Amino acid sequence: MSLTNNVSRLKRQDPRLGGIIEQVGPCRLAVQEYGSTFEALARSITYQQLSGKAAATIYGRFNKRYGDGSRADAGRVARAQMRGLRSVGLSNGKARYIRGLARAQVSGDLPGIDQLNDMSDESVIQALTPLLGVGVWTVQMLLIFWLGRRDVLAPDDLGIRKGLMITDGMDELPTTAQVVERGEAWRPYRSLACWYLWRACDL
Repeated sequence: MSLTNNVSRLKRQDPRLGGIIEQVGPCRLAVQEYGSTFEALARSITYQQLSGKAAATIYGRFNKRYGDGSRADAGRVARAQMRGLRSVGLSNGKARYIRGLARAQVSGDLPGIDQLNDMSDESVIQALTPLLGVGVWTVQMLLIFWLGRRDVLAPDDLGIRKGLMITDGMDELPTTAQVVERGEAWRPYRSLACWYLWRACDL
């Protein structure tokens, strides 16, 4: 089924979210062309706890210093000094996590996209979260933006919680449990719902 048809069904399933969809317009959620599992996870880690604009700036510097400007080379990152990683704007923790992932990529310990594509969402989460610095949210972003899974909900994401507060006219941020409960109305298009909730914060 096409993305347009999926969005149309989502609007019918949740009229309140449908109002946001009408304001935002066509869904532009796109699968990213990452070259490796390392690259997808490094981006997610960079974006943790940051605004999109700030994270994009840091990630751009990271790719320029350790790659060709569009993507970093895992081998170069694996050999990098901490001060070099910190110089692009990464926190000490993020620099350590990303370098560890680069070393896992180089050693062949990270599953590739073909292997991940054969796994369920929960299996992907279970396979990747034991890695240092990789939490459930990080893998959820990988599922949405690299593996193209259409029914992923990230209920702890601050932007999604803010977007739901706007959508439902709430006076305070919803809890994680409230997001999960509301998300039942969005199945099997919860990734699309997440995208619209993020956009709701920009209206």
